[in-house]
Amino acid sequence: MVEARPPSRGVHLACSLGVASARVGSREIVMPKVWGLSRSAANYRPATKPELRCAECKFMFPRLAIGGCRYVRGVIHAGDFCNEFAPRRGRQPPESS
Repeated sequence: MVEARPPSRGVHLACSLGVASARVGSREIVMPKVWGLSRSAANYRPATKPELRCAECKFMFPRLAIGGCRYVRGVIHAGDFCNEFAPRRGRQPPESS
């Protein structure tokens, strides 16, 4: 694990195994590093619902049939899905039933 020295404002950063975390005060925020996840680590798979496709995720770029992802390495297909899915601004994820 690689740790940065905490700045004077009480922010502490740490990186390990493709995941980065930041502690602000007593709150810890955990997120993947840019291109830090393999497809298997992100559980990359075909989407089961159209609203959960990579094309609807804020981390896919460009939103074409084939593109890239901010967190998952490799070629990303717009019709697939992974555990890092986050809807684009203004869209809500569907309720799971």
